[in-house]
Amino acid sequence: MSVRIAAFFVFMVISLPSFARISAPTNYHPAFKILSHKQLAEIKPVVGQTVTLSNAVNEPSLDDLHFDEVEPIAQVSLVATASFDSSYLDSSKVLSLDPTQLDIVVSNPVIKINDHDYPLFLVQTILDDDKNIRYITAKVVGRKGYARFVIDNQSAAVVAHLEVDGARYRILSRQTNPTQQLIYRMPPQTAEELRFPTPVLVSNHANSLTYRLERELLKTELLLTMTPSYYHEAKRDIVDYAIIEHAKIAVINLENLQEGRVSKDITEILSRLRLLTGNRESDRFVVTKLTKDKKGRITDITFQQLVDGALFDKKSTMYVHRDGYINHLSLSAINTQHPDFQQPIYNFEQAKMIAENNFFTQDVDKLTTYQDKPFVSYKTWMINKKTNKVIPLWFLIVMNPQSTDDKAYIALVDALSGEAVIAMKYQPKGPDS
Repeated sequence: MSVRIAAFFVFMVISLPSFARISAPTNYHPAFKILSHKQLAEIKPVVGQTVTLSNAVNEPSLDDLHFDEVEPIAQVSLVATASFDSSYLDSSKVLSLDPTQLDIVVSNPVIKINDHDYPLFLVQTILDDDKNIRYITAKVVGRKGYARFVIDNQSAAVVAHLEVDGARYRILSRQTNPTQQLIYRMPPQTAEELRFPTPVLVSNHANSLTYRLERELLKTELLLTMTPSYYHEAKRDIVDYAIIEHAKIAVINLENLQEGRVSKDITEILSRLRLLTGNRESDRFVVTKLTKDKKGRITDITFQQLVDGALFDKKSTMYVHRDGYINHLSLSAINTQHPDFQQPIYNFEQAKMIAENNFFTQDVDKLTTYQDKPFVSYKTWMINKKTNKVIPLWFLIVMNPQSTDDKAYIALVDALSGEAVIAMKYQPKGPDS
């Protein structure tokens, strides 16, 4: 008998409920320190001397750009180039500790796009020591809008979001020269996108530095729009976990949800939240339970990831606040693109043969008896808590080839290693028990 599989089976029977929180309820992400959109709107900019943020001498010309830089994605258009002097992105107002002294107002940096100058009043700098980056927030002077910069402290590469009178711009450092920036105009947002934004990455994955910064920028902007009370994301081995509480997450069509079906609605919601949750575009999820209140209203949606035709044992949930509004998400998903992920090796017939061979090595008379509701043989993905590895596991109902009776047994077979164990005698209750 495989001690590893047997120990795993015991844990499976007594295992605790699926992931709820993976740490103390502390909000570590810098977005929770950044001024909210409401707070930012209430700040009155102080107009002082202005200084051009970009060094015109070092700005790239259009002739210098590769065609992929001019149009990295179809949704954006290149409107300007720049070469920011990040030393100007400092506090525009230095508060004096001496009440008898005046506050010092320094120059307002100006972003120039075509023939328009946009002076900025810098209001906040937040450091993220873990990622060695800093977030700088500014208001646009004399107009309705703001700018958010994310700067890599080591390379001085910059990405930024600029919003002026409803127009939106994305600013990205070049891959070939991080001191130079390209300014793109983003398309107008639809009414639905204004309620529930869909982040659009402009940078190419090959530009790893700018791509990383842009992801952090968009993640922050999404959190500031959703305003959750709690958010956390973590990775363990090849499993991604995320939890978002009390947030403006999405609206789901409850009439489309059916237990046992892959839900396109859930996939679409998670696609929009991918920067926060870490799940992939190819992930698919099956609705496994719909919890309703006394009035028949759906309050909880339980769903599980479908991988290679089998469910991941970890349950994910969405809480329905009202009328399809989702305000809570707890997600557990296998990263099938992780280099350590392995597809199952042994299919049903092979696993059954492996299980039957184990009757020759085990004393099945001493096994405990399964007396719960009946089930059919199936495969599922589970986490072996002893090794913390994700394995595809076959749960099989098999007969003892050494015996002439019709007694059935439950066997477990690891579809990766082929390790197996006859786990229990199988004497289920009737379907109506």
